[in-house]
Amino acid sequence: MAKRSPERGKELPRRLREAIDKFKVSLLLKGRSKRTIEEYERDLVLAFQHILKNHGKFDLKKPNLEVIKGYLAHLKVDENLSNRAINRKISALRTFLRFCFEEGIAKVDISQSLHTLKVPRSLPKALKLDEVRELMNSADNRDNEFLRIRDKAIIALAYSSGLRVSEIVSLNLKDLDLQGKSIRVVGKGGKERVVLFNEEAK
Repeated sequence: MAKRSPERGKELPRRLREAIDKFKVSLLLKGRSKRTIEEYERDLVLAFQHILKNHGKFDLKKPNLEVIKGYLAHLKVDENLSNRAINRKISALRTFLRFCFEEGIAKVDISQSLHTLKVPRSLPKALKLDEVRELMNSADNRDNEFLRIRDKAIIALAYSSGLRVSEIVSLNLKDLDLQGKSIRVVGKGGKERVVLFNEEAK
């Protein structure tokens, strides 16, 4: 006899299972992707399975913040999950608990008390000069002369200016000053700046 997957959550208490099912419908109506909904469901089921195993019950009408925090601590200490992975589970729990409060399933809203963990930002890795030259040479494999020149221009501009790829692909001719070897760029948050590039990129 095939073993039933614990992720389906059929063994959860009826009210908890029904609340999760209603939550899934609300996400669907909001246009969330099937994958996102499945990930939220899996994270919620695993969370409540652990809580029920260790505490015997979970009162959805009066959700216990300390119990939720205890589960998150378990993920960090016992499961050794990264802050990024834990934040995804926090997002699922917070969204679900807020839904329960808004729908009158829960009498208190503890969602705002669940805070995500800090995730260290990794600095972008700069290419070495030899790697840039290799990229430039690879553009010579293009049969189309226009594409060959375009690719080399993009690579040279990226290397000499430090622009993000997203910024390069959104550039307009009106923002380009070939004589002054500069480009007006609108970056994150709509902030505008002028970026210089070298003679080779020109």
